[in-house]
Amino acid sequence: MLEGLKRINKSKDTRLPITKEILIRIIDKLPNVCSSKFEASLFSSAFSLAYHGFFRIGEIVRNKKWQAHQVIAIENVTLSKKDYIEIAKIVIPFSKTDQYGHGTVIEITETKLKDCPIYWLKNYLMQRPKVKGPLFCHFGGCPVTRYQFSCVLSKVLIHVGITDSVSFRTHSFRIGAASSHFEKGTSEEEIKRLGRWKSNAFKGLKRLIVYFDYNPSPSSRLQTKTSRLPPFGENSDTTSTNILGFL
Repeated sequence: MLEGLKRINKSKDTRLPITKEILIRIIDKLPNVCSSKFEASLFSSAFSLAYHGFFRIGEIVRNKKWQAHQVIAIENVTLSKKDYIEIAKIVIPFSKTDQYGHGTVIEITETKLKDCPIYWLKNYLMQRPKVKGPLFCHFGGCPVTRYQFSCVLSKVLIHVGITDSVSFRTHSFRIGAASSHFEKGTSEEEIKRLGRWKSNAFKGLKRLIVYFDYNPSPSSRLQTKTSRLPPFGENSDTTSTNILGFL
């Protein structure tokens, strides 16, 4: 009976999705919010991966100090190239659906668009301090925390013209990724696989994109929304790169 009452009284999920368009605007404005080019690169990579990898926040940044070993570490990431397409293979050591830490492997491919997760990952890794541990860390080597991730997100949303930043949380990247796939007709089975859901809870995300009415004026939209990113660095043509090569 108590469990039934909990379900009845469960509050409505009011979190809104961060869509691809908003992600691109966020990346464009991060240099105005962050204290350095390194920090802008760090959060561009973190936000892009959060979206394209359907990541839960606890999988990429720590909430508490003792949880550092549970987030994705630099040792858990490998870059490779197949048929001229760059791929990041990422091992998630621990997650909500993997409480025993068996590890889950996912692959993220490059898009060559302005929000490309591989581009921003490589851009960040070229500047990242040569330390082991959590993938996302500051220049001094300290891991990025959930609080810092959330604070930077709230600040940059204001810079892109979203004053209702309270409705956009760390989980909005995951919600946005699922909602965008629903919108373009991806099958439910594939969305469930991409998001690593064990139940059908993901179906509840379909309604969020319906109520999302953020619609910036044409003049304020990025003209580079579908523009291609130029190659950078000497490693752009590498066919296979273990991420430890950046250490």
